[in-house]
Amino acid sequence: MRKSIVFLSFVILSVISPPLTMRASKQNLQASKSLVDLAKLVNERLSYMEAVAAYKWEHSLAIEDLEREKVVIQSSMDQAGNFGLDSISTRMFFEQQIEAAKQIQRYWFKHWEQNGFEPDQNFGDLKTEIRPVLLQLGKQILASISELKLWEVPKASKRQDRLDFTTHLTTEGLRKKDKKQLYKAVMQIRGQG
Repeated sequence: MRKSIVFLSFVILSVISPPLTMRASKQNLQASKSLVDLAKLVNERLSYMEAVAAYKWEHSLAIEDLEREKVVIQSSMDQAGNFGLDSISTRMFFEQQIEAAKQIQRYWFKHWEQNGFEPDQNFGDLKTEIRPVLLQLGKQILASISELKLWEVPKASKRQDRLDFTTHLTTEGLRKKDKKQLYKAVMQIRGQG
């Protein structure tokens, strides 16, 4: 009788477990896909750094603009609350984006120093064309993070999530180190309260 109960329990678990496992895998796949969408937004925002660098190059401006960085950081912290996000962890993520953006701009400056500057496109005006797009993408990134609730994602899928996220950061001039730092910073964002 005891063997029958054990066997029956095994059969029941075998039948129930695959759907539970598949459901967990499906949730991880959805989270991963959403994380990929977030990475694509971050990448799109970073892809504008060539245009930012071109504007600064043409106007003999420094890459680092501490006053502008303060504005971007403060704006992201102010907006974080609107999206139900903790302002301090959001600040760290935007600081990391700024560091990555400066790295990309340095990459382009170095490239132009070595190869000359001959833009094959009109990059647009920094203040009236590029920054408004960057601000809009920043809001979309915050909205995406808020929807994803990354602080609730199971830690078991972290390695694959990191790979999924960093693989979709393809902006020229962005180093592997920067990609990992961006992933780490986005995964540290918390909800309010």
